[in-house]
Amino acid sequence: MLRVLGPVEFDGAVLGPTARALLCRLAVASGRPVDGSALIGALWGDDAPRTAHKTFQGHVLRLRKALAASSRGPERIGIAFGPGG
Repeated sequence: MLRVLGPVEFDGAVLGPTARALLCRLAVASGRPVDGSALIGALWGDDAPRTAHKTFQGHVLRLRKALAASSRGPERIGIAFGPGG
């Protein structure tokens, strides 16, 4: 279960602000691929650092690890890299 009003929780794990923003942006896409640049824009807007792409990849990795610790795991909820997002 994903809760987004109040503290964001996924199966009881409380996520940090960047992970929350990333997970919420992915949840809004409702199963559709999301381009990495759109996710970077969602995280930093026009103030993205020069290292945004590498930093973004680290945030995705940490989110996947947090979700993997849950009973559902990242593959089950559909966090994957692929063509178009």
